[in-house]
Amino acid sequence: MNLYTTEQEPPDIYRGFERVLIEQQRVDKALEVSEQGRAKGFVDFLTNHLSMRSPFLPSVSPLSIYQIKQIAKSQASTLVEYSLIYDYNKFYQGNSSHWGMHDIYAYATELLIWVVSPNGKIWFQEVDLKLLLEEYQTSLANLVRTVREAIAVGEDYLSTLPASFRRYSLDEQLQLLYQFLIEPIADWLPTNPTSRVTIIPQDFLFLLPFGALKDRNGQYLLEKHTLLSTPSLQVLELVKKRQKQTFARMDLPGDEAVTTPLNPKTTLTGDRDPDPSAKLPLNLYPALVVGNPTMPGFSLHFGEAPVYMTRLPGAEMEAKAVAEVLKVVPLTNDAATRQVVLAQMPQAKIIHLATHGCLGASECMEGVVALAPSESGKNGFLTLGDIFQLSCDRHQLPLRADLVCLSGCDISRGQIWGDGVFRISQAFLIAGTSTLIISLWLPPTDSSPILMKQFYQDFQATGDKAQSLRQAMLVTKQKFPEPKYWAGFTLFGFGG
Repeated sequence: MNLYTTEQEPPDIYRGFERVLIEQQRVDKALEVSEQGRAKGFVDFLTNHLSMRSPFLPSVSPLSIYQIKQIAKSQASTLVEYSLIYDYNKFYQGNSSHWGMHDIYAYATELLIWVVSPNGKIWFQEVDLKLLLEEYQTSLANLVRTVREAIAVGEDYLSTLPASFRRYSLDEQLQLLYQFLIEPIADWLPTNPTSRVTIIPQDFLFLLPFGALKDRNGQYLLEKHTLLSTPSLQVLELVKKRQKQTFARMDLPGDEAVTTPLNPKTTLTGDRDPDPSAKLPLNLYPALVVGNPTMPGFSLHFGEAPVYMTRLPGAEMEAKAVAEVLKVVPLTNDAATRQVVLAQMPQAKIIHLATHGCLGASECMEGVVALAPSESGKNGFLTLGDIFQLSCDRHQLPLRADLVCLSGCDISRGQIWGDGVFRISQAFLIAGTSTLIISLWLPPTDSSPILMKQFYQDFQATGDKAQSLRQAMLVTKQKFPEPKYWAGFTLFGFGG
């Protein structure tokens, strides 16, 4: 959700309400307010930044505790919702430079965690983050940043930091994050590794590869649980409602187009029984696979010469490996233009985009993925607005993809402490996608084709996206033990 830090905008009042309700021991009500704040932040983003209006602007009704419990039950997943509480007084009065950050995130002093089991039981834990500041001389946000960079860039990154930030190895920092984020609730999580745990992060926690966190015994969280994520519980409820209301159109190989209303018994697993493609093998799904398009340029400042993104030959290898499983021809280089991709997206059940992601850089301010420029010279950035404009029919969602994968995107680089992952995951799910997989950093060339091919092969065999991604990450881990090779993918939405 949007956390305001400018003088023109007030702090997020919902978190103040949460704090008051917790002091009153109204734990359930505080969870409802946490969800209200996330939903309000996203609707504001749609209206203020994308100028979205009906029919695609979702009608948001606050979730009740009963509805939250029903989501856990329908998803057959343990829900873990995080909420960060900030000390605004110290932020406005002080200087956080000694913590390595100059914004409000350095002043996260409390962490509220709710755990909701599939059988409806709710637990709550409050974590004092001031201990992290006092004992380890760092903030939670800075710890997340250094860990993420050390994984993505390499542990040598730590040597470039001030002495106070390189006192601990990467493994020690992963264990420290586990100590603050997972250990307080570990007894409430399922013991079966195949049982699902859905994490609802907040703010900079969206950038954290939770699967790479280590317990005191050196075991990764990925080895202990099947992990999913969602930007909010509200979005799962909205996706369920929107899918019930829309009509799914499927063009089957060799058949005439079929238009069928979705079964009103559609469940939160994302299954669409009346869809004539529902039981098809993956290689018969209409699929769109893009890899290493000719990169567009953009100007960092008005009037400056454009900067061109680096080519991604590894992404092209990945796209070809995925396309081999799906039995399609991938779009690469000059063929992967914005116009061609937009034309194919509404019909695709699987969309795999292996290319740079961008959010917050001048011309691509609301960009999602970089695609090849057209011959007319128009830039190749695919925006969130483009996605919502794919359909003008209020009965038809812009996308009907069962899966969208943004691999190779390094998607969080644009606004590294902003709402990038939150906005993109919300937008794709609201636009009609059942599941979104995002890479948190640029996947290494050595491992990404192996991981993604394994994922689609497992998905072909089981139909379970969450379990398939976990298995693909574990298989890749056996060959490439370092987290940078396998831990960078997060699954948002429905795991089935």
